[in-house]
Formats: sequence, C-alpha cells, structure tokens
Amino acid sequence: MKKAVYFILIVLSYSSCKKTEDTAPAINDIYAPVVVTQAFNKTLANPNFSANNQEVFTAQFAKATAWTITLTGQTSHAVKTIKGISQSIDASNAVWEGYADAPPSFKAENVTAKLTFDNYPQDTFTTNLTIAA
Repeated sequence: MKKAVYFILIVLSYSSCKKTEDTAPAINDIYAPVVVTQAFNKTLANPNFSANNQEVFTAQFAKATAWTITLTGQTSHAVKTIKGISQSIDASNAVWEGYADAPPSFKAENVTAKLTFDNYPQDTFTTNLTIAA
C-alpha cells in the first residue's frame, strides 16, 4: 500500500511541475533584427498644445522590442522622452501633450522626434513637426 501512495505522490508532483507557458521572451524577440512593418510617424504636423492638441506617434514592428522616442526642440533644446516595450507604438503608449521632461519648456518651434531601439542602436528613425504658436 505504501508503494502505491508513493507512486501517486510522485506522479502528482511531476504533473504539477510541467511548464504550461513561456516565462521568458522568445530567442527571436531578443536577437532577431527589428523589422518595421508600419513606418514611424506622427498624427499632427503642427500641434497646438494650448488648444489641447495631443501628438500621437505610431509605428508597428514584426516583434515586441524596447524602443525610445526622444523629442528635441530645435530652439529651446527642451527634451521629452517616451519609452516602451511593445510590438506597436500608438495612442496607448506614445502620446505627447507638449511637456518637457525638465526645464526648459518647449515653445513654438521645430521639433525632431527620433525613434531608437535599446538593442539596435544602428536603427534610428526620425520625423519632424512644428509646434504652433
């Protein structure tokens, strides 16, 4: 009888240890190059933040990746950074309301938005916009 109980306990403990889902990113997501399936872009060319406009950035990738959007004012040199890890950039993770990370603030000026990837520094995309007065 003891052997049967031990056998059942071993079977139950083994079955409870089976891996049911991935616990780490796929090797392809870590080492494969970034493939852009929808180009990096913005929704407004001339946002007017005093009129409560919001700038939404968009892009789509073939796999989830760590990305950073860095916005730099060409006159004020103000900087805003938006970061994420995802397969897409959209209104759920890349909205800008005109604020800088720290002084100085943005003003009516040209702004360069640069998209970079943490694991792929050679892949950089840019788009430009002009903050309305």
